[in-house]
Amino acid sequence: MIYGLNAAIQKFISFFLFPLYARMLTKEDFGLQDIILVSIIVLSTVLVLGMDSGVMLHYYGADEGEKEKIRSTWFWTELCIALIVCIPLWVFAAPISRAIFGRADIAAYFRLAVLSVPFSRVSAAILLVLRLAFKSGKYILMSTAGVLFQVAASILFVLIWRKGVYGVFQAILIASIIQALFGLILSYRYFHFAFSLRWFKATLAVGIPLLPVALSVWVLNYSNRYFLMHYGSLGDIGMFSVALRISSILLFVFSAFEIAWGPFAYSLAQDKETARKIYARVLMYFLIFSIGATVGLSLFGREVTNLLATRVYESSASLVPLLCFSSICWVALYIVGMGVGIAKKTYHNTIAILMGVLINTFFNFMLIPAWGIIGASLATAGGNFVALIYMYFSGQHYFRVPYDLKKIFILATLGSTSIALGLILDSYRDAWNIQLVVMKVLILALFILMLFIFRIIRKDSPQIIWRMIISGLNKRPVLKSF
Repeated sequence: MIYGLNAAIQKFISFFLFPLYARMLTKEDFGLQDIILVSIIVLSTVLVLGMDSGVMLHYYGADEGEKEKIRSTWFWTELCIALIVCIPLWVFAAPISRAIFGRADIAAYFRLAVLSVPFSRVSAAILLVLRLAFKSGKYILMSTAGVLFQVAASILFVLIWRKGVYGVFQAILIASIIQALFGLILSYRYFHFAFSLRWFKATLAVGIPLLPVALSVWVLNYSNRYFLMHYGSLGDIGMFSVALRISSILLFVFSAFEIAWGPFAYSLAQDKETARKIYARVLMYFLIFSIGATVGLSLFGREVTNLLATRVYESSASLVPLLCFSSICWVALYIVGMGVGIAKKTYHNTIAILMGVLINTFFNFMLIPAWGIIGASLATAGGNFVALIYMYFSGQHYFRVPYDLKKIFILATLGSTSIALGLILDSYRDAWNIQLVVMKVLILALFILMLFIFRIIRKDSPQIIWRMIISGLNKRPVLKSF
């Protein structure tokens, strides 16, 4: 629960800072800071080299003396790799910015962003070690402190001193430095001036094969920014990023579900009939909630955008349904693909992601030049949908689950129709028009009513879900909840 709470806090702070940046930055500046941050994400992904997975794999099988070597080797490896890579990036920021972004004048922002990476990698290494050592109190203290530092620094540099994009990256740098130093104070006893070549090779051997998958996930979800940069403008990236932030409201709940689903699902796998029944019911409940939330968020997308950002970004609200759909596909993939995990044929996950990447990249090339941010949203949705379909058939091949495809189709049709009606209404009236709001409320109410009429939601569904929650809290067999 603590580690899940930390993930939720990290997502919440990104969402919390979004209205501040949207109001204090121009559309182009918002896009600029977003694409640089995306570049830092992929840089961090590469720098880890997947070794964090290797550390977790080997740590608990080692004795105390070897655990100390693993911790220290991991820490110094992270720091040294970050410095070796980031120093040249900092020195040659201008030509690199010209090559990646097509503009050398943003090198100052890129330098600040790169400068924060070694400190953030140190923090990540410390947080992993605290987690491995079951120091949950120190873990949440350090991670929460980092969030608070960034909020305070962002308010100071962006809101009060009005330093724009430069202030965004100054805040990130200062927060990264303070969090790293604070983490070292909390955890210095876990690290020593020691390096084990044996453990370096062992963790690297685990991590390197995972790196292509991690990069493929990044391409699937983030590469559209670079296509928009090439075929469009920073303003387009700003508009797309705002729509992405709005749709990420769903991710607050999705992230908690993702953390809980794996252990819960595998715990049922020994009783195959129980697992089949529960997997099918969980998918339906997940889709009812996620599609229902998408309908509500899409219907009132313009109003939410105006509330959290400004009217400048109002037109980006039309992207919210597609981006929500992408998130639904990504999470549903882990439900319908359980058969792959049960059969230990996890290479199918890699194939699914690579297929999604290929479709996403193809559509980025084909759609973005003509349709801009709408094309980027379609490409992302298409890539995630293809990955979902592949995992569905792969999962069913190894472990057949009786998913109610007819009800799923009806649910998707009702949701799509409701969203389409909302978009049509938006094209005729201004946001916050009382008549428009009333009609949207009626559409949402009609959507919910139709779920009962088509028996997608049964009268006893709320009671069943409540019994599931109580059973989980009391550690009773979950099957009795059904």
